[in-house]
Amino acid sequence: MSGGVRLLKSRAWYGIVIIACASLVFFLFGFVQAVRFTSGAQRDAAGPAPPVIASPAAKNPDDVNILIIGDSIAKGTGDEQFKGFGGYLPELMKNQTKKSIVVDNAGIDGLKTPDLLQLVRSGRLDSAMAAADYILISIGGNDLREIQSLKDIAKEAAYREKRDAYLAGLNEIVGEIRADNQDAVLIFIGLYDPYAGENANENAGMVSGWNYETQIIAAKDGKAVFVPTYDLFRFNLDRFIAGDRLHPNSAGYQTVSYFINKAVENTLKH
Repeated sequence: MSGGVRLLKSRAWYGIVIIACASLVFFLFGFVQAVRFTSGAQRDAAGPAPPVIASPAAKNPDDVNILIIGDSIAKGTGDEQFKGFGGYLPELMKNQTKKSIVVDNAGIDGLKTPDLLQLVRSGRLDSAMAAADYILISIGGNDLREIQSLKDIAKEAAYREKRDAYLAGLNEIVGEIRADNQDAVLIFIGLYDPYAGENANENAGMVSGWNYETQIIAAKDGKAVFVPTYDLFRFNLDRFIAGDRLHPNSAGYQTVSYFINKAVENTLKH
C-alpha cells in the first residue's frame, strides 16, 4: 500500500472519530434537555404549584397610624386650608415623637350614626381599624340636627328617640372597632351648637345631654377620650365657624386638634 493511500485512510479514520464524538455530545445535550422538558411538562400536568400564603403584613413600628371616621367634621369640611383634623393633628403630634404620623381619613359628608355603623360592619375599614393606634370619631351631629326644627313636646320626644338610637348605634360601632383592635385609643369629638347665638337656651340641654351620654361610653371603654367642644364654640362662634355657619373653619379645626393632642399626648410612644 502506497504512503498516499495510507495517509488518506488515516485522515478518514480521524474524521469518523470526530463526527462520532460530536454526535455523542449532541445526543447527550438533547437527552438532558428532553429530561428537563419532560419534568416541566409533568409539573404542569399536575396543576400549578400551591400558592404561597403570605402572613399578614406587620404594622410598621416606626409609624403612628391615625384613622378618622364619621361625618363632615371628621372629613374636614369647612376648613379653608383643606386640612381638618387629618392635617393639623399630625403637625402637633410630630413634635412629640420621632415616628411617622400616617393618617387615613374616611370621613363622609352627611353621615349619620346608622351609616357609620353600616360602614364599619362592611369590612371596608377592617385593615385600617386593625392597624390604627388612634381612631378619631365624629358622629351624631346630623342625627341631632334632624329634630332641631321641631317644637316643644314633639321635639322632646323626638330627642329621646334619636338619642337612644344614637347611643345604641355608637355602642355597636365601638364593639365593631374593638373586634378588630383592642388597643387603639378612641377619640370622641363632642358636639357643639353652631346656632348657639340664636337659641342657646333651647338647644343647650339637648347637646349637653347628648355629650354626657357619649362621655359615659368613652369612660366604659377604658381606652377612649372625649374631647368637649361645646363651650369652645359657644363663646367663639365668630372665630371658629366657617362661612357656611355650620362647620369649623381652619382656626376651629386647629384649636380642637390642639385639645385632641393634649388629651392623648401621654399615650404617644417615642
